[in-house]
Amino acid sequence: MLTRKGGVYLSKNTIVEVYLDFTKEIYLDSVKNEPDWDFSLQTVTNTLGISPTDTQKVGEWANSKRQYGHTQWKYSTGKIETLDFDMALNKVVDTFQDKVDIIN
Repeated sequence: MLTRKGGVYLSKNTIVEVYLDFTKEIYLDSVKNEPDWDFSLQTVTNTLGISPTDTQKVGEWANSKRQYGHTQWKYSTGKIETLDFDMALNKVVDTFQDKVDIIN
């Protein structure tokens, strides 16, 4: 459904998701031979003092047929129905604003 705002038609059903993630692409065979190539999800959580909204660990099972091929620590707004992308973006920016020195 579209509504008119000024001269622009806007959808009422716009879905956005904003996230920040730390991902390390690793081949599963490499982890078996070089486990130091991976990173600790708990270390990221403890260092930032922020709990992730999702994590994946290389080698863990995503489902009964597929293993994760990477390690990922992710913080997300989740899917938000809004036309205000800046509001969604600011949720993540505000969360990590005082963590810039730690991340860099």
